Amino acid sequence: MGILPIQLMNGLFAASTLLLCSLGMVIIFGNMNVVNLAHGEFIMVGAYTAWFISAVARLPFVAAVAGAALVAGLFGAVVERVVIKRFYQRFEETLLATYAISIIMTQIFRLGFSSMKKIVELPVRGGFEIGSMTFPKYNLVIVAAAATAVGFVCLLFYKTPFGRRVRAIRQNRNMAMCLGINASATDTLSFGLGCALAGLAGAVTAPVKIVFPAMGASYLMDSFSTVVVGGVDSFIGTAASSALISESTSVLGGFMSEVYAQIIVLVGIILILRFRPSGLFAKERR
Repeated sequence: MGILPIQLMNGLFAASTLLLCSLGMVIIFGNMNVVNLAHGEFIMVGAYTAWFISAVARLPFVAAVAGAALVAGLFGAVVERVVIKRFYQRFEETLLATYAISIIMTQIFRLGFSSMKKIVELPVRGGFEIGSMTFPKYNLVIVAAAATAVGFVCLLFYKTPFGRRVRAIRQNRNMAMCLGINASATDTLSFGLGCALAGLAGAVTAPVKIVFPAMGASYLMDSFSTVVVGGVDSFIGTAASSALISESTSVLGGFMSEVYAQIIVLVGIILILRFRPSGLFAKERR
C-alpha cells in the first residue's frame, strides 16, 4: 500500500476529530455571533466528565458520552444566562468575558484534579486492515460520531421549528421578537447546544488524547481556523474545511516534516482568508 492512501486515511480520521470539535463553534460563533474563547474548555469539561463516568463510576462508554454532552450543555446554558447574555452585540466585552471564563475553568479543574493527566480507556480495541496497513477500530467510531453529529445538527437547524427560530433571530432579531419568538430562551438553548456538542467532542476524543486541565487551548485554535475557512454559519462548509485542512496536513506530512506541512497549510489558510474573508462556503446574508 502506497504512502498516499495511508496519509489520506489518516487525514480522514483527523478530519473527523476536527469536525467534532468544531461543530459547537459553528452554532455559537456562526449563528449567535459570539466568539467563545472558552470553547476548548467546554471540550475539556466533556473529556473530564467521560473520564469520571467511565473510569471512576465504571459505567459504559455510551453513558460517558451522553453524560459529557449533558454536563457541558447544562453548564453552557448557565454560563449564557449568567454572563454571555449581558454582552450580546458587544464584541470586545464578549471576548474578555469568555477569555476570563476559560481561565477560571482551567484553574478550577487544575485545583480539583491537579495537573496529572487522565487516561480514558479505549471502548473498542483492535484494528482493521486496509491493504498492508492496520488502523485502530476506534477511528471508525470517531468517523461515525462526526457523521452522526453533522446529520443531527443539519436536521435540527433546517427541519425543525427550533432551527427556524434560530435562523429568524440571526437574520432580524427585532422582527423575530415582534413575531412572538422568545429570543432569550432560544439564545440559551443555542449556546447550551453548542457547548453540549463541545462536550460530546471531548468525550469521543478522550480515549485517543490525554485529558488534562490545559488541553483546551489547542482545540480552540484548530476549531476557530476550521470554522472561519469553511464559513462561520455553514455546517457543511465546516465539514469540508475540516477535511481540506486535515487531508492537506496529512498528505504533506507524508513527504516532508510535519512542522513544514503545518506551516504550508497555515499559509494556505491565510491566503484563503485574504481572498475569501467570509470563508469558502459562506452563505449569502439577505
